[in-house]
Amino acid sequence: MTEPVDVIVHEQLSDELFGENMIPNLIDLRDRVLRSGGRIVPGRFRLFVEPVRLNEHHRVPHIWDANLGQGLDFTSLVDSPYTADPMRALAEGSDHLMLRWGAVDCLLGDPEPVLEFDLMTLNASSELERNHICERTVTNAGTIDGFCIWFEAIFDDEIQLSTSPLLPPTSWSTRLLRTPPHEYVVGDKLSWQLELHQLSDASTWRATLR
Repeated sequence: MTEPVDVIVHEQLSDELFGENMIPNLIDLRDRVLRSGGRIVPGRFRLFVEPVRLNEHHRVPHIWDANLGQGLDFTSLVDSPYTADPMRALAEGSDHLMLRWGAVDCLLGDPEPVLEFDLMTLNASSELERNHICERTVTNAGTIDGFCIWFEAIFDDEIQLSTSPLLPPTSWSTRLLRTPPHEYVVGDKLSWQLELHQLSDASTWRATLR
């Protein structure tokens, strides 16, 4: 019989936090081997999905906007079966972009976690809300390029790890949920619907401006 342990230390963290089946695996370990009063390290997490403006040289045009000159362009793809409705394609999450470090110029508003949880008290991933209506007051004017995903892993009251695109790079990648461009000025209200269809598969996540 396995002796109870005092601490579970893990690094089961994917780029968008949940992709390595973190919650079911660690809850299973917690319930089977962690003694009463033990700890999971890290055990508390915050997930952020925030509107951002990219640096100009990191902007990637949609394929139907790409123009190679000499009369060669891809505007006909707007009417293809796959991009017949570019707005719908974007809303359905077919246009995700993995960002390089330094791609994000700024956040358009003050960030707030869309999800916050503690593995010591969470019972199952099904407890986490998958559909969110989010709103920010714009504090940095400019064009929205999409919604950037990152997380914070909290070890204790003093130590935490953040994969924010505005901090020095980590080993985790940064995903952008792209959206049609829209200009905002300081003081505007920016609202969007966020759908986390499958927590373990960020390619199913959708962010749609409202």
